[in-house]
Amino acid sequence: MDRGDLLQCRPARRARLRRDTDAPDRVGVAVARRRTRGTTDPDAPRAVRPSEALPRTGTIIEVAVEDGRLRRRTRVEHVEGTRVWVVAPLRPAGEVWPLVEGSPVAVTWVTDRGVRTAQATLAAVEGDDVVLWVVEVRSVEQTQRRQAYRLEITLPVSFDGPAGPVAGQTRDLSETGARCRVPKAVLQPEVGDVLGVSFVLDEVTTFAAEARVLRVAEPDEPALRREFLDVGILLLDLDGEAAETLRRYVLEEQLRRRRHGLE
Repeated sequence: MDRGDLLQCRPARRARLRRDTDAPDRVGVAVARRRTRGTTDPDAPRAVRPSEALPRTGTIIEVAVEDGRLRRRTRVEHVEGTRVWVVAPLRPAGEVWPLVEGSPVAVTWVTDRGVRTAQATLAAVEGDDVVLWVVEVRSVEQTQRRQAYRLEITLPVSFDGPAGPVAGQTRDLSETGARCRVPKAVLQPEVGDVLGVSFVLDEVTTFAAEARVLRVAEPDEPALRREFLDVGILLLDLDGEAAETLRRYVLEEQLRRRRHGLE
């Protein structure tokens, strides 16, 4: 088994992903912020016991080492106690990034409860054909406690309307659903309707699935109420690859905004 086999996600069943596999990966920046004493903000970082909060085998994660000089996305291969085995990241030339045992490693991933960042230490390097980093986790912080983080973002979206595709835009997006703005003249869904929907996540990835309408309302802006509707949807029947694609997209966009001071 080579490195490509280890990082390959299983094919989507009902939700459909179309991706240019030759395009470069989008990589975020791991950022951890400490919780201030006495805060009541439900989205503030909070400590989580490492033994209860480690990523599962197969989870796509981001590792950051050497004070952020290297940031790469990789995959968890095994978890045991407070140790996590991950596929060692590569340099552009293809060789494994050289990291000495005892070096600090930050690991970031997304769960159904929010974004988690683990502070860890490289305990060992194992393997020949596929090199694995064994990291010992010291602490874990969670930066959101919502069931699914809602990212405010505008993306092209298309619904299957009565007379054909209806173009609109997202207002926000999470791994479980979205709020979309659509033209009232061509699409007036009702709560409970199931519609086909597709999102253009970036220049190389299109995500398509079925969605149930949860909410239909006029926009908050009075000037837009004559022409548009805001539609809240729940995505249906997402398999592992599809759900992971959305989680990864939301995570990377959050980290990109934090890196540029946008969030």
